[in-house]
Amino acid sequence: MMPISNINGIDDLRTNKRIGFVPGVKGMEELKAQVDSGKYKIAFGLFPVSMTELKHIADTNGIMPPKTTWVEPKIRSGLVVYSLED
Repeated sequence: MMPISNINGIDDLRTNKRIGFVPGVKGMEELKAQVDSGKYKIAFGLFPVSMTELKHIADTNGIMPPKTTWVEPKIRSGLVVYSLED
């Protein structure tokens, strides 16, 4: 993947305040609502990255855009302790 360079004044996708993210679980309706409300002028809905594509990106030391590794549902985290004695 070639890096995007200064499209509409956006140099860095990670820090530019004009870039937003909508979790996939909110659906295309949320993207449409944000554009219709005037919060954003354009929205893009992207297909999920396949495991083959993800492996290729990792194997070639590629970099994925922010939030493209979003996973839903979120895996619960925490500490679970089991006694090894009866």
